[in-house]
Order: sequence, then C-alpha cells, then structure tokens
Amino acid sequence: MTQDWTEEFLYQFAQQKRVSNDELSTLELALRGKTAEAIARSQGISAAAVRKRLSSVYTKFAIEGAGPGKLETLRHTLQTQYQTSALMPRTHQPDWGEAISASSFHGRETERQTLARWLRQDECRLIVLTGMGGMGKTTLAVKFAMEHQTQYQVIWRSLREAPRLNKLLQDVLNVLSHQAIAPLSDSQEDNITQLLSHLAQHPCLLILDNAESLFVSQKKTGNYRPGYEGYGELFRRIGETQHKSCLVLTSREKPAEVATLESSTLYTRTMELQGSLETSQAILASKGLTGSPHHQQKLITFYNGNPLALKIVATTINELFDGDIEEFLKQNQPQEVNGLPIVGSMRRLLDSQFERLSPLEQTLMNWLTINREPIPLRILKEDLVPTVPLNQVVEALENLRARCLVRTAKPSRMGNHAKGVTLQGFVMEYMTNRLVERIGQELKQGQFHDFHAYALMKASAKEHIRASQKQLILEPIARALLAWMTPNEIEVWATETLNQLRQQRMAIASLPSLPLLSRAAPSYAAGNLLNLLLHLHIDVTRYDFSHLAVWQADLREARLHNVNFTGADLAKSAFTEVVGDVLAVAYSPKGDLLATTDSDGQLHLWATKDGVKQHTCDCRSGWVRTVAF
Repeated sequence: MTQDWTEEFLYQFAQQKRVSNDELSTLELALRGKTAEAIARSQGISAAAVRKRLSSVYTKFAIEGAGPGKLETLRHTLQTQYQTSALMPRTHQPDWGEAISASSFHGRETERQTLARWLRQDECRLIVLTGMGGMGKTTLAVKFAMEHQTQYQVIWRSLREAPRLNKLLQDVLNVLSHQAIAPLSDSQEDNITQLLSHLAQHPCLLILDNAESLFVSQKKTGNYRPGYEGYGELFRRIGETQHKSCLVLTSREKPAEVATLESSTLYTRTMELQGSLETSQAILASKGLTGSPHHQQKLITFYNGNPLALKIVATTINELFDGDIEEFLKQNQPQEVNGLPIVGSMRRLLDSQFERLSPLEQTLMNWLTINREPIPLRILKEDLVPTVPLNQVVEALENLRARCLVRTAKPSRMGNHAKGVTLQGFVMEYMTNRLVERIGQELKQGQFHDFHAYALMKASAKEHIRASQKQLILEPIARALLAWMTPNEIEVWATETLNQLRQQRMAIASLPSLPLLSRAAPSYAAGNLLNLLLHLHIDVTRYDFSHLAVWQADLREARLHNVNFTGADLAKSAFTEVVGDVLAVAYSPKGDLLATTDSDGQLHLWATKDGVKQHTCDCRSGWVRTVAF
C-alpha cells in the first residue's frame, strides 16, 4: 500500500500529537496495510496490544468513529496535512542519503539535550559520537538531525565504504550549491576551502556516519588508511575555522585530530555513548519480554546495554523461551561483565542467531556482506547460485528484518542513493570475519562450498566497493594462503584445483537426466581463484580455465598471455570495456592480441599489453562460439 507523505513528515506530525515511539512504529505498519496479527508478530507483542496502541493514536489525532474506517480517516488527515505543508516554502531541504529510520528511538534524553546545547548555545563546529558497534550512535545522530533540520540544512553521508575525500566533497558541494558547482580540482586543500566557504554562508548540519572505516585496523586508533589522510585535514580545518555549521561524526574510534582540537578550542566535543538503562528497558518492553526488574537488569548488563544486541537476543528469548528472561538467563550465565566478555557474548549471540537461520537466509546474509552497501532486490537475486524464486527471497529478507539483522536504506531525495537492503552495522563486521574464516578453512581442507557459492569480490561492482571487497575479503584470504603455502606451492595448488573444478563440471554436464541449467554447474570458484592469483601477483601465463564458469573475475589490468579460456563462461567478468556475454576467446600467435566473441553478435580484438580494445566487427551469422587466429 503506497503513501505520498515522507517518513520525516509523519515523525514530526506524530510528535506534535504526542504520539509515543512505540505507537508510531505500530501506526507505520498499519498504514502499510499490515494486519494487527502481522504487526504483533513483527513487534513481538499481542494483537490486543496492537489495537490498544492504535486506539491511543486515534484519540490523539481526534479521529472519531469505529471499525477500519478510522485508519482511512487518519490516512486522509495525514495526506491533507502533508499536501498543505508541502506548499509552504522551506529554506532547508534535508538530504538524508542512506540514513536509517529513527521511528523506534527510545530514551537518550540527557544526550539529546547535551547535543542541542553544544550545537545551539556553544556553537560547536565538530562533534564526535563514539562507542562500540550497535550502541546507537547512528540512531542518535538521525534523531538529533531531525530535531534541528528546520534551523540547519541536513546532509547525511555514510563513510562505511570509505569514499575518497574529493568524491565526498564534490557530492556535498553539489547539494549545498543545488548542483551548480563545477567539477572540483585535484587539490584537496582547495576543495576543503571551497566547502568551508559554503559552511560559513549557510548553516549546515553535515553528518558523516561510520568514520571508523577511514582508519587502519589493528593499529593505534585514529590512524588513517593510506590515501585517506586528507580527511584528517578536513576535520582539523572544520574544527578550527569560524563558520555557521557543524560536522557530526559517528565512529568507533576517535580521529587523532579531535583530541588536539578538544584541548585547544571550545568548539570541538566528543560524546562517548554507553548503554542506557531507559533505552534498554524500552526495547525489552517493546519486544514483549517478561521478567523481574532484577532479571531485566542482569540481561541488560550482560549485553552492556547495547541496543542492537538486545534487539537481536530478544528474538531468541521470544522464540525459544516464550519471552521469559529468567529462563534464558538460566542457560546463559555470564561469568563476569567487562569489555572482553561482552564482546565475546555478542559474538556468541550472533553465532547462535546465524546458526538458527534457514540456508537461504544464511546465503542472503553472506551476499549482503559481499555487496557492502544497500543493494536493490534485483541485484541480490541475480547473485544467487543456483537461482531462487523471488517470493522466497522476499520472505527470507522479511525474516531477517524481524530478527534485526538487516535494514532497508531509503533513497536519497537528490537521487544519489537508491533504495536497497543491507546489514546492520556491526553485523556486517561479524559476517565479514565469519565469511573470511570459513572460506580460508575450505581452501586449506580442499572441500569447497562457500568458495563455489560466493564471489570474494564482484568485478561488476562500483570501484569503491571493489576496493573494499579486496581489502576486507580478498586480502585476508590471500594472506591465509601465504601463511600455509609458498607462492610456488600456491601455483601447483591452483593448477590442481582448476583440474578438479573442470572434472566436476564435466561430470555434471554429462548427466542427461539433469536440466540444462543444472548441467552448467554455476560456480564462482574459478573466478575467485583467478582473482586470488592476480591479487597475489602470480603469473597466470598458461593457466587453463577452459570450460569453466569464470565469473566476477576482474581482468581490467590483468596480463593474460596464453591463458586458456576455451569454452569458458566469462559472462560476469570485467574487461576494460563492457561487452555482452563472452562466448569464445583466443590469443594471437605472438600473444599481443586477444579475440573475443559475445552474445551481442560481435567480435572484439584487444591489446593484451594494456587491455584496450583495438577493433570490433559484427558477426552477421549470429553467435560465434569458436574463434582462432
């Protein structure tokens, strides 16, 4: 069921009517056409409690009458009010980027009041929200921005995939200048100066989420990854320069510049989020859990008051212990509560949640991990091998949403970000580690499952996503290979593995009882192997990938002299230019040219030295499945 008003409008209008967060979350589902029973299952409460919440909402909106007509009357009221408000001129048009919803926000009154004082009275230019994953930094930042969007132009951007600084600056300046800005220069300093000029003219609340993605892992906190040092200069100059705006960072780590700025200026502040008792109690109540104050406190303390962890564990308690906190605690007794056990308990919590997922739900979790950013359902479905009906994918995603493991990102009003589904913050980190560990074990034991089912990187992905996939997935697996094999041993192992993959594919293809699609033996293994070899800078000359599915191989800068791709399926791999599905491949006798034919009925000649296309001709006779010099 569609609706024309925005989520921000509904939130603000509901606030005016003193609608609680729980009532608002129930109302949102009702407006989408969900039944009371469906809402009850989604929110972990009874159908009677759903009707009670909606009755309170109708009273606050002064909706009279009885039966389902009250909801339609409220819908009409909202539509009329929104259309009226849309006609009023607005000075500040927010751009929410990939910001999450804050409709289920609970508590944090002290923190919100402090942030408001820092912004409005103290005129802070740089505010950093720190805390461990799942603590609610992002949700608090959304709530804070929504409360001040009439006084400041809100611009929200995620740094989770670590965009290059100039790309981010161009994006933000386009918003501030209403797309009138010229392409930026290569000078980061000049571009930062240009941004500061805009921030001095127009009050802006710029929120950069997940800033920890800019820092080197397993090193001293706040140290930047190579090529990202310019962000430190951006943060320093925003904190030191006089202007009318405020930059808010959310991060698990404090940037090194912030400590210096805090000691030398009054305009930079840090807030470290801890567990909130009020927030935690509200989450347990909204999930319908039962237990004495003592047992509730014990559960909250066990998970350090981490909101996301509590939402996840609440699902387990409802499903396995009928919502009884005491029964859950009897089987999950913590020995102590401090930093390390808490992290370990969350790992065990996610382990138990993952193991209880269906095979399809586990598969979707892994693919969302690989894709790294919100992706449309269409792309997620295309990744799956073997293929899965759309209705099953939709149902599995709904189950994952109910478990608080995935979220839907709303599209940006500026069109920069499409609507899509992705993992919750530290669930992404957990899943990345799990996937890397599992595939490393498979390669060592020589028994492939995930290595067949998932692409370690996607050659078809955006450049910054490929860089993230290489750093966080491909590189750790490559290091694991080098830990138990020398480069020479890897070459021998790779050759043997390719032969095994080819034998398996030929054996499956020879079974006449199987449908054609099944005989094709779809697999990402050969493409993964080629990407690993190229990442390790191993010479792939004379390697035999014939008759294999070489999917998602990034061949843009690869030297492929005398590599055998006869009969190989290169449909999802990337060359220097986009071509149709590759049907045949051959090298010239001197090895300086590569010939390919594709499903578009074209023959291409490529220079092997640099991968640049030299010539294209149409094959009027149709598909050409064999090519030779």
